[in-house]
Amino acid sequence: MIYPVVPELAAGGIAVAAACRVLGVSTSGFYVARDYGSRV
Repeated sequence: MIYPVVPELAAGGIAVAAACRVLGVSTSGFYVARDYGSRV
């Protein structure tokens, strides 16, 4: 899954929305994965 890369990019100063757009994933999907992890 690509979502674990997003926080790493955000820590480097890249906006979450921009990181998701470049990686081709949805911002809402990132937040669901972050908040619920493997329970989804």
